[in-house]
Amino acid sequence: MDYSYCNFMFTQGQRQRMRAALNSPIASRNNLITDANHLATGIDLNSLCRVDFKPDRAITCMLDTVSFKDKSMATPDSWLWNFGDGETSTLQNPTHIYYAAGAYPVTLLATKGADTISSAVQTIYVSDINPVAAYVQPFDSLNNFSDAALLQETDNALLEFEISNANSGYNSARAAWIHTADTTDAYSGRSTLTSSAIQLGGQVNPTFSLQYACAQRELNSDDQLEVLISNDCGHTWLSMGKRKGPNLRTNSAAYNNPWWTPADSTEWRAYSFTIPAAYCVSNFMFRIEATAFRLNSLYIDNINVNADDYTAIVEPKLPVMSVHPNPAHDQIHVVTEEPGILTIRDALGRVVIETATQTGVLNIGCAEWSAGIYVLCFKANNTQVMEKVFVY
Repeated sequence: MDYSYCNFMFTQGQRQRMRAALNSPIASRNNLITDANHLATGIDLNSLCRVDFKPDRAITCMLDTVSFKDKSMATPDSWLWNFGDGETSTLQNPTHIYYAAGAYPVTLLATKGADTISSAVQTIYVSDINPVAAYVQPFDSLNNFSDAALLQETDNALLEFEISNANSGYNSARAAWIHTADTTDAYSGRSTLTSSAIQLGGQVNPTFSLQYACAQRELNSDDQLEVLISNDCGHTWLSMGKRKGPNLRTNSAAYNNPWWTPADSTEWRAYSFTIPAAYCVSNFMFRIEATAFRLNSLYIDNINVNADDYTAIVEPKLPVMSVHPNPAHDQIHVVTEEPGILTIRDALGRVVIETATQTGVLNIGCAEWSAGIYVLCFKANNTQVMEKVFVY
C-alpha cells in the first residue's frame, strides 16, 4: 500500500480482492449495492442525482467501434447520446463507429421521471492511419502535442507534459517536459502521451527509440517511465519495459530547486527496443507513460519509430493519388503516377474493390454503392497513401 496518492494507494491485486469481497454472498456483502438495500438505507431511487458514462477507450481509429456504458446514479428511464459527429442513440449502452479522424465531444442526456440531467463532456479522439512507415519527432518547432500527433492524458493537471523552454532538448532546443519541483508539496500522479496510428504493416524489425533525462527530489522515490505498444489501435497494450527510480534518474544527486535542466548530452539516456513482429500492423500505436511521486523534472526528446536505424529525419517518397469528384455519385476518377494496388473499403472495413493500377486515370463506377464514406488505399513501392471519399 502507498499513501502518497489515491491512484496508487492499492495495488491491482488488492483492488481485485476488494472487488471480489464486495461481490461475495458471504455475510450478504453482495447486497450492499442492490436497489433493495439502497431503499432500506434511505436512498431515493426515483430521483436521478447524477448522469455519467464511461467509454471503453478515449483513443481509437476511424472505422473502429467504441462502446459506451451508462454509469448514472439510479437507473434512468431513457437515454439520449450525442456522439459529436451528428449521430445519436437512445440505447442505454450503445456502440458507435467514427468514420473520420478528429476529436468528438460526447454527452449523455438521461431522464428519470421529472428529472433530466446531462453528463459532462468526454472527448473521443479518432486517429487516421499515418501513411508513412516511420514516426520521427523532435520537439523544436512544436507549439502543442497535437502538432506531433500525440494525445496527452493525465490524472493530475500539475503533471501535464509541456513543451520545454529553449536549450533543454537532446542536442536541440526543446523537449517534452514534466516539471514538478516544489518546496512544500509532493505532486504525484500519472501522465501519458499516446500516438495516433502508424503504418507498420509488412515492416521487418522496426525500432522504437527515445531520449530521456530525469532528476528526482528524493533519491528513494519510485518515479517511473514506461513505454507500451498496441497492435489493435489501443484496445490492448503491451509493456516494453520500465525505467524506475535509480534506473530512471540521469542526474546523480537529489535536486530540489525548480527546475532542473540537463547540462549536456551526458545527462540523457536512450530507451529503445525492436518492435515485435506481431505488432508490425497498419494500426500500430505507442504510449509513453510517466508516473511521478517525488519527481523534479523529466524530459523526453527524439521519439523515433522507423524501419531502419537512422538519426536524421528522412522523408520517404509517398505514392501520389488524387480522387475526384468528392463527393461522388456515379463515378470516381482515381489518378495515379505509378503502378500499384488500389483497395477500396466501405465504412465497415469490407473490401469493395481491389485492383492493380497503372499510371494515369482509373474510372470506377459507384452508382450501385450504398451512400456513405469509403476509404481508398493506394500502395506502391512499399509505401501507401489513403484518402476518404463520400458517395451519395
